[in-house]
Amino acid sequence: MKLSIKIKLSVTMVLQFMAIGAVIPVLSLYLKDYLHFNSFQTGIIIAVSSVASFVSPVVTSFIADKIISAEKLFTICQFIGAVAMGFLAFQNNFFGVLFLYLFYSLIMGPTIALVNAIIFHSSSNEESKNFGFLRVWGTIGWIIVAWGFYFWLDRYPERIQDVLIFSCITAFILGFFSLTFPKTRARIKSERFTPIESIKVIIKPEIIFLLLFGFLINMVERYFYYGAAPFLKSIGFANKYLMPVLSLGQISEILAMLITGFLIKKFGYRIVMISGLIMKLLKFTALFVGYPSIFVLAGLFLHGFSYAFYFVPFIILLDSYCSKTARTGVHQLSTVFTMGFGNMAGNLIAGAVMGYATVNNVVDYQKFWLVPIIITAVSFIIPIFFIKQKDKDKINIQKLEP
Repeated sequence: MKLSIKIKLSVTMVLQFMAIGAVIPVLSLYLKDYLHFNSFQTGIIIAVSSVASFVSPVVTSFIADKIISAEKLFTICQFIGAVAMGFLAFQNNFFGVLFLYLFYSLIMGPTIALVNAIIFHSSSNEESKNFGFLRVWGTIGWIIVAWGFYFWLDRYPERIQDVLIFSCITAFILGFFSLTFPKTRARIKSERFTPIESIKVIIKPEIIFLLLFGFLINMVERYFYYGAAPFLKSIGFANKYLMPVLSLGQISEILAMLITGFLIKKFGYRIVMISGLIMKLLKFTALFVGYPSIFVLAGLFLHGFSYAFYFVPFIILLDSYCSKTARTGVHQLSTVFTMGFGNMAGNLIAGAVMGYATVNNVVDYQKFWLVPIIITAVSFIIPIFFIKQKDKDKINIQKLEP
């Protein structure tokens, strides 16, 4: 891969995750405290973003590189998504926000898969191991926008709406920047969306349990993002501190990604997954206790490790059961089940629990955080009893590159 292309793709990752990272951490707070939607309405709005997880596989399978090139479709999505976010920033009616956020999610949802496809189209088989390096720039983009808004909200503490405007502007910039992408050609010929080979893999008992595990973890991840910003504000953190504090998880994620491959090769998938669950349990316990602040911050720092120790072994273990012809379909079905249904369930449950835990407009966050603690504790059963420890000597080294 030429250095100029690598730089362009790195910048793309930074801008892509700046646009996402500006909105996701504080969206629930914006909807509840500034648009004054109730907890369940907030959960419904955020949950509709999960619809993109159902649509994205179809878009990437049937449209990208078959009807229109991935880079052109990526550009179109950025421009349309920017317009949708611009309208959303000035909408305050529940159904208006719901419709616009659904539309925005449907348009922008496929962009992550599209930029991944562009990276692999621009790489030789040997160079594809650079994907981890390029993905890290996305995390850096998330951190940049978090700390940038620290200074902005320090000066304008009540203008949380500006995160949506910033996301809109960033998407426009990325749309224009993506016009400089080199023309690429898909390297893999068209494959059916759900080929029979993929179905045969998905119905294996070990894969069913693995997907159930992914569903539960994605559910508590979305539950966390729903409640994190309102919780931090309730224990005394000013608006300007919310995004930098929540970015502690992205900082630790970079460190975790650098060591996860080594840990899997040394200890195996199950041990790493269980370690991630332990850290996730500690994170939610810190939020449940809620004091002192240093304890809460330490719990948030563990977020990146708990995510990496789940995500990396999950993807590699799932892929290890796939033949070349089954790979695309298996990963697409996995995305629908874990991110689609898992994210939707997490947001809806979080909204319902927060409503239940609210009395006289005051949320009992110990009740709120008890739910993900229980779900995480139950999740231990799957890697301990139902996920097989595969031979470490057979692990594909390239897949473990950070």
